[in-house]
Amino acid sequence: MVAPKLDLALTAMLLFRKLATTTVLLSMLASTAASVGGDNDLSFLVIADLHAMSDFVSNHSNIELKNTLTAILQNIRDNYIGETDIVLAPGDVVGFGQMSNENLISLTGKSDINEAVFDAASTSYAKTNEVYQAAGFTTHIPCVGDHEIGGNRGFVVSGLKSKLNSISSYRQGWIDSFMKDDNGLFRFNEALTDFSPARPPEESGFHGTSFAYRRKNSLFISVDVFKIMNDGTSNYYDRSNGYGGEGAITCTLEGLHATWFESVLKAAREDTSIKHIFVEAHVPIMHPVRKVRCSGQFLDDQTNSRFWRLMEEYKVDIYFAGEVHAVTVSKSKVQGSNLLQIVSRGRYLGSFLTVDTTDDAIEIKQYREVGQSQKYNNDYVQSGLLTIDKSNPSDPQISTSGELEVIDDEVALMHFDFESIFKIDERPIYEMYNDDSLVAKYQVLGGSNCTESIHNMGSFGSQYDAQIS
Repeated sequence: MVAPKLDLALTAMLLFRKLATTTVLLSMLASTAASVGGDNDLSFLVIADLHAMSDFVSNHSNIELKNTLTAILQNIRDNYIGETDIVLAPGDVVGFGQMSNENLISLTGKSDINEAVFDAASTSYAKTNEVYQAAGFTTHIPCVGDHEIGGNRGFVVSGLKSKLNSISSYRQGWIDSFMKDDNGLFRFNEALTDFSPARPPEESGFHGTSFAYRRKNSLFISVDVFKIMNDGTSNYYDRSNGYGGEGAITCTLEGLHATWFESVLKAAREDTSIKHIFVEAHVPIMHPVRKVRCSGQFLDDQTNSRFWRLMEEYKVDIYFAGEVHAVTVSKSKVQGSNLLQIVSRGRYLGSFLTVDTTDDAIEIKQYREVGQSQKYNNDYVQSGLLTIDKSNPSDPQISTSGELEVIDDEVALMHFDFESIFKIDERPIYEMYNDDSLVAKYQVLGGSNCTESIHNMGSFGSQYDAQIS
């Protein structure tokens, strides 16, 4: 039987239709892939200095507070950030610095101070886990802040405010709740290599409170910088070098702790699939930074510290910190370094950062709360933007604006011309509020009721406006 001959015109038409269909399908697939993002795309939330979770100590079953926090976090997850289950917390989810150990004894019903401290810590952190998980943030990357271990006013060796003898109980409550699962096994335990374990060695003293965690294209390293000096037998203050000054505890990274940190950074930079490195610790390293209603702790040696130098050397992208309850972005001054420090605030969910990454880009947005109530308005506006374009790895492009604009410390931080006077609430000062409002309409200073201000035209901006009466 002879095979039938196909008309050449018909054959050409059939081939064209097949090619056209294939092109449409490929276009649809590409469009779909673009809409859902790449496999390595990663988003996460950053909330520093939340302070709210110790409110559960006085009322373990505070349903109203739990529901309020959960609803706000769900709103943030649904409407302000890309799909994620990660929240990064650079310290102080609690406010133990404002609570004496004797107060904790009263609230917990425990007669032993260490038992009371452990109970209060465990309660606060269990509620933290419950709230985050209920809101869909099932991966919490915590960090030790001064309030997690009692607050810096309690770091003195002796006296009515001393909490030094109970710091181990504060830390153990943090470790058991945040670092271990229901079976008592460490959550963050996956090493990058045999020579870079996820946690520092036990001999470092930080085996349970510093760790590294890998997710997709990003590495997160959380560092506990609060070190007891002189075995806690005496207060530590090296005036000539500017070290310490907070009782027997100082903020530093040294010894085996620093060796571990470098091993993790080295392994990360040898792994080409890790595109971004994010480090968090509680205190700012690079100064100056804006501050409000805070103790203002900082790291010994600051940008000359081994901690900062290692981050510069191994090209860490961003160092996240809290402590000072204000937002400041700083950039390393070392030639060729693009290391950024982002100090942010999140007290009572009044502010937060969102971070969205692809293999060659990082985008960070700052949001601040708006509304009539002093807190928990559950409404936000974007107040800052920072982008890092790493498409050319040898020359990353950094763009910043609003609250996330890189601070210029080559000009005056505070500059007043005294030419104009404004109502205080015309330019809100974050963390300055009244009992009945988020934005302050007045402030009482030295017994005077101030309703007006002179605007600061220096690089510290509105946070340092001068209130007058």
